[in-house]
Amino acid sequence: MSDVITWWSRSSSTEGDGHANESGPAGAASFALLTPREREVLSHISQGCSNKQGAIRMQIGPRTFESHRARVMRKFGAKNAADLVRMALLKPNVD
Repeated sequence: MSDVITWWSRSSSTEGDGHANESGPAGAASFALLTPREREVLSHISQGCSNKQGAIRMQIGPRTFESHRARVMRKFGAKNAADLVRMALLKPNVD
C-alpha cells in the first residue's frame, strides 16, 4: 500500500497542477489551518465513511458534514475524497 502512495505522491508532485500537496509548504500549512471539527471530518473520510455515515458518527446533519468536508477540500486544494485520503495517510498526525 505504501508503494502506491509513494508512487502517487511522486507523480502528483511532478504534474504541477496548481493544487496543494502534502510535500509542499501549502500542504503542511493546510493541516495547521484545520479546525478540530474539520480534523474529525477528515478522520472519518480517511476511514472510508460516506457523508451520511460520518454525520451519524459525529451526531450532526449530513449537510453539515458535507460543509465541513467542502472546507477541508478547499483548504487542501483537493479535487476529491481520494486526494484527501492520500494526504491524510501521508501526514502522521491526523487521527
